[in-house]
Amino acid sequence: MSTLRRATPHEAETQYLSQAKHTPWGGPLDPASYLARKRLLERCALPTSVWVLVDDTAGAGDGEHILASCELTTKPAVVSYPNPNSQVDLSGEGKEDGKEVMVRETSCIGISCVYLAPEMRGRGYGDRLMREVGGMLASAQQDVGKKGGGVGCGFGSVLFSDIGATFYTRYGFLPRKLPYLSIEVSPNPNPDSTTTTTPTPTLIPRSSLPQLCTLDKKRVISTLEKYTQHTGHAAISLLTDPSTLDRWFVREDFTAEYMGISQPQPQPQDERVCGVLVNNPDSPLPNTNTDHTPRVLNVDINMNMNKADWCLWTRMWYSPTVGQREGNRLYVLRVSLAGRDTTPADGEKGLGEGRGQVERVKVLLGEAVKEARKWEMESVEVWDPCEVVVRAARELDCADPGREVERVTVGVKGEVEVPHLRWMGGHGDGQDEGQVDWIGVEKGGWC
Repeated sequence: MSTLRRATPHEAETQYLSQAKHTPWGGPLDPASYLARKRLLERCALPTSVWVLVDDTAGAGDGEHILASCELTTKPAVVSYPNPNSQVDLSGEGKEDGKEVMVRETSCIGISCVYLAPEMRGRGYGDRLMREVGGMLASAQQDVGKKGGGVGCGFGSVLFSDIGATFYTRYGFLPRKLPYLSIEVSPNPNPDSTTTTTPTPTLIPRSSLPQLCTLDKKRVISTLEKYTQHTGHAAISLLTDPSTLDRWFVREDFTAEYMGISQPQPQPQDERVCGVLVNNPDSPLPNTNTDHTPRVLNVDINMNMNKADWCLWTRMWYSPTVGQREGNRLYVLRVSLAGRDTTPADGEKGLGEGRGQVERVKVLLGEAVKEARKWEMESVEVWDPCEVVVRAARELDCADPGREVERVTVGVKGEVEVPHLRWMGGHGDGQDEGQVDWIGVEKGGWC
């Protein structure tokens, strides 16, 4: 007999140490430091818990009775869906009776760190773990479903698979294609080349994130409304909110400190640069430098950011040796574009103003490349880029006199980091329901 339950602190520690020895999840960290970082992440604002499948017949207390484990994180999200009470046919026919598209804030359960110790593998415990977790989530969905019916009152869970797209489909998870964009950063750009960056970028400190995330949520809601209006499909997006970003920055700061990597310009944590913003020329920020050098955003002054485009990033080290760039990446966590439907780049056309926005995104990506080089990162990576981002990256590569960019690659994730979504309907019966499209699978939503 086996039981799924929340892990005790000792059981969680046992799993963390085993993961550190038998997986690449810790990157350059040694087991003790991996454990310390996990403990630090447990205290972040975004709720995360460790769950274990245990052998009821074994003795407790030493961790040897653990068959499998995973982590569950409650992630903020927004879902849009056709209004079941509207008489509007979203194909364009019918008579309007109320709002056609409904939007509500919700949460998704992110499943991560699905782990079995080497001696537990190949014995069916992974299958049992996922079935038990699925049953627990179905029970939670039934409680949510009692509040109303239909897809809009459903309950979702997401995961990113490192073992391809087959295993998790057995448990109701549907894989989603994940396009990505990689910009390989030149370690030795031409020092004689000088370029003027226009429009002028504004650097984003961590202290500015609450205001930016509030505006970004409005953009996500608008995107989903338009998507459902256009397709008739329900859709979901994970929100890149301050609590989500905090987990990324805790990881980044801990790893940098462990490796002895100092800030190029030491700053308090809440003033460390985590992204860049470019405003529309007809709505300039008041603290723009006339020499086009970046300034730091002050949200108390720069209140009119409705037409601004920005991106947020984090730095991840994989090379165990300071000074070696191989494998180190600057991940763009979120790209937020004004007045644009950020649907994927694979043939879907978004809404945007065109040429001007491409130029602004080129500035964003150019600043990300500079930041990556400063921190000895090998590349900049963007997940699920929209058409404007892809076009800007390719133009950045072609128009790079200083050869700051080695090459730009656009591809689709294969066997690793494959996103999966399971959506259970809102009828209170724990059953999966219909098509719900996951929009904007960016790195910020990874778990």
